[in-house]
Amino acid sequence: MKGLPGIVIAAALGIIGAFCNWFYVNNQARNYESVAFVAVSDDATIKAGDQFREEHFVRVDVPKKYVGELDKTAVHWKDRQLATVYRATKSYRGGEVLFQHDLTGVAQQDLTERLGKGEVLFPVVVDSSTFIPEHYDPGDEVEFFIPQILEMATSTTGTSPPEAAGSTKTVGKFRILALGGRKGKRDTAKAYNQRPVRENIVTVALKFPFDAQAEQLFGLIAAGGGRGVRMIKHKPAEAGK
Repeated sequence: MKGLPGIVIAAALGIIGAFCNWFYVNNQARNYESVAFVAVSDDATIKAGDQFREEHFVRVDVPKKYVGELDKTAVHWKDRQLATVYRATKSYRGGEVLFQHDLTGVAQQDLTERLGKGEVLFPVVVDSSTFIPEHYDPGDEVEFFIPQILEMATSTTGTSPPEAAGSTKTVGKFRILALGGRKGKRDTAKAYNQRPVRENIVTVALKFPFDAQAEQLFGLIAAGGGRGVRMIKHKPAEAGK
């Protein structure tokens, strides 16, 4: 009977060993679980306005523990056929991941969805005689000014109107949300067959309740007495590095 306990112990150890092995393999498998997303194929040529086709896409697997926000923002591989009903809103290079906002497009987005907390929309009419809308896009940061008021402010003999007090300098920075009906870059608008309409009406985001900067903008517009406001565009912070 001495052999029986040994057999039982050996069997028990075998079961424990098998369980430990299964546990290890299962744990490792979890670490290597991945989520599949849609990316642009290296040999695909996609320009703004082109219809997406399934052959444009390749599968890219991302380890689950590194997915993060991609799970909510990128197009999943299982949804690749749904993407083919949309047109590209920009040009794509091989290897780029396709995001959900690439399909809906900012051209169809409600402007209020682009407001931050405590922000409101405010339209500013810009002097169309000097304004070149092709040089501006939503997302740009700008300052506003009126040349005549600046002239009076810097002249040794000129006297600025009382209502212009505090409004003789440029006012800003303000973030552009739209130019006329254009809510994205010009190639995005073209992809949706949008024609430029009244792009000299520049919609910006203001803090609400209105802060001192907003009050200065109101004062500048009032001081202009209907004269066209002009803009200064700032270089993006990352471009200046």
